[in-house]
Amino acid sequence: MSAASIVEQWFRRFTAHARRWAALTVLICLCPGWALWPLRWPQWSGHLQDNALSLPDRYEVASYVAVTFGLMLAVYVAHAWRGRAHRPEHTIGASNRELNRKLLPLLAAPVLSWLARDTVGAQHPVLTLLAITSVAGLAAAALYRSPLARIQWEPIAASRTIAWLALVAAASAYAATTMRLGFLHHRNLATAAYDLGIYDQIFWQSSHGNPLGVSFLEGESHALFHFDPLLVLLSPLYLLWPRAEFLIALQAVWLASGAIPVFLLARRLLRAQWSGVVFAFVYLLQPALHGIGMYEFHSLALAGPLILLALYCIEARRWRAYVPTLALLLLVREDMALLSFAIAVYCAYGRKGTRVALFTALIAIAYFAVVKGYIMSSGRVLGDTTLARQGYIRFYADVVPDADLGPPGLLLTLFTNPAFVLQYVLAEAKVLYLAKLLVPLMMLPLLARRTWILYVYGLLFLLLASRGPVFSIHFQYSTVLEPMLVFGCVLALARLRRGLPGWAPALDRRRLVIAAQAGLLVAAALSSWKYGALIHNTSFRAGFRAVNREPSPTAQQRYAWVAEMATAIPRGATVSATSRLLPHVSNRDWVGFFPHQPKANYLFVNEAKLKKRGRAVLNKRRREGYHTISRHGKLLLLRQPDP
Repeated sequence: MSAASIVEQWFRRFTAHARRWAALTVLICLCPGWALWPLRWPQWSGHLQDNALSLPDRYEVASYVAVTFGLMLAVYVAHAWRGRAHRPEHTIGASNRELNRKLLPLLAAPVLSWLARDTVGAQHPVLTLLAITSVAGLAAAALYRSPLARIQWEPIAASRTIAWLALVAAASAYAATTMRLGFLHHRNLATAAYDLGIYDQIFWQSSHGNPLGVSFLEGESHALFHFDPLLVLLSPLYLLWPRAEFLIALQAVWLASGAIPVFLLARRLLRAQWSGVVFAFVYLLQPALHGIGMYEFHSLALAGPLILLALYCIEARRWRAYVPTLALLLLVREDMALLSFAIAVYCAYGRKGTRVALFTALIAIAYFAVVKGYIMSSGRVLGDTTLARQGYIRFYADVVPDADLGPPGLLLTLFTNPAFVLQYVLAEAKVLYLAKLLVPLMMLPLLARRTWILYVYGLLFLLLASRGPVFSIHFQYSTVLEPMLVFGCVLALARLRRGLPGWAPALDRRRLVIAAQAGLLVAAALSSWKYGALIHNTSFRAGFRAVNREPSPTAQQRYAWVAEMATAIPRGATVSATSRLLPHVSNRDWVGFFPHQPKANYLFVNEAKLKKRGRAVLNKRRREGYHTISRHGKLLLLRQPDP
């Protein structure tokens, strides 16, 4: 046989095998160069999106990628040579396929390099979410093919003590971090009368015998707006530390406690202690949870752990614990009755107990009717047009044909104009919001068909809204959906553990569940990195404002003055304060909202934030004899003249 024939035969054999591994090999060889040059020259990374690199820069980048490509090819050649030296029958194709499996994680390197840019999450959210999904999927695929997935992890990580210690450590770290950030946010004067001042007043008034009282709201009661008697039950704790910081600490610890039912649920359904720990971490890393916990304080935020606990009790059939949990959930806010009704439907649909489903539905309906019909002083069970005019129905202004209809107007639009509703809920901002909820969970909640009924109320509540904060992960409203998605994620993996779907019959169930949990951890960690509160990024906001993690000396001096003045005001004196100062003096019997309630013993005012009416009211009070007793820049404390 001639030399040409030998070469031709070898080339044909090579190309036949290369089709199976060559493309992946080339891609893996290119990835280090693509990943390293933006890190080596960070000033160039800003041109990745606008393609504004100069021609000399392009040549330099190309040379850099070419060099790393050559080095990676040398690694492949060395691996093949070493393989042939030890095993003569080992082919080049087999060697490359083996090294491809080992180097598969390198495919994530360019994506991680791109994610490392601080502003990428805010400027390119769609690409960021796609990048997170691809890296998480790659991590799951790599682990599925890795020998690590074949290890029997259950005996290794079966210690209940170690699992509980890991759970407590993770929950404590979350609570401590969000608590510290919440205190910083409050002391930077970034919290407001609406809503931290309102809830601080509720706790003060409730702990002093006036349940749900708020001196600067209409009717001096929060019950006209939301009925949240759980706060009354918690108010005795407020006496331990009667100031707004107590509410921030309470909310942080309360939300951290949601990791416990998640841990118990995952441990029960996936039959592994370490699975419970993994899902507890995934829960605590959710960016939506950080938004819920960091936006001042809201009674709605307290619902999340109770929802998760109720769902765990249903799955574990712990009915004695379920009844008090349901009662506490209903006491969170009046609209939790609607969510509880969805839980009742889930019980019936999921065959969790007909009597439990009927009991839950009847209790929810009766509670909602009594609260809306009588306690909240509304003459109509489905809504109060007075409150509608005050603003709540404006949250859904685009889908309510007439504000006087109140909530029934939503139902009218749903039944009469479904095409409009469909295009309205599929608006770009709302789809992106859903992606930010689902990507940290690797879209797994969508596989748990039994839990879809639990998502309905939250989806309607969030996606029908016309007010931007309702469908934003930076506010408390995600509470009506986020716990159910975490629950659905656990059930989706439990379903995979029991049996694989028709599209994946050849996969190993046990290895798939292990790999999926690794992917979940990666997705949750990357999402938290780019959109959460635990690590600094340019995307996260506590409501409307970013968190200043390093207050300047000027800001520290300003807060020191505010705290000193708040302490100097006699406890029995009345105070009227502007929005950002009110939460610092709301722990008293009467506090007013300046300039709407300007008659008080003291005026605590930020002059820089006053509009025309506010300045006119302040000047009028000065003419009446109010005099400044202390000043810090534009912050003023004025006292009423002696009679």
